[in-house]
Amino acid sequence: DGNSKVQATAVQAAITVIPNLNKALETSIPQIVPPIAALMAAKQARLVRDASKAMNLIVDTMDARCLAPVLCSQVVHGNPRSQAVLLKKLAEIIPEIGGKST
Repeated sequence: DGNSKVQATAVQAAITVIPNLNKALETSIPQIVPPIAALMAAKQARLVRDASKAMNLIVDTMDARCLAPVLCSQVVHGNPRSQAVLLKKLAEIIPEIGGKST
């Protein structure tokens, strides 16, 4: 359907943009993560795969201190089909937060 085509195009754009703009996107994490997390629970395998790739890029490139609150929110309030994966991502970044001095 048309909506899934738009979603696929948007997540592909995110995959392209995130590595190029990584740190510049940190202030937009609250707007970027929820729709990508929602697509991780989609019924279409391609959307799930691409959204997971985008989330991996976010986790690998964004500051953990900026990302953790948004991931926590998605784990608590997000779709049950994506909560386990998001919790795993959150567990990956926690050591980065604890290891940084304030």
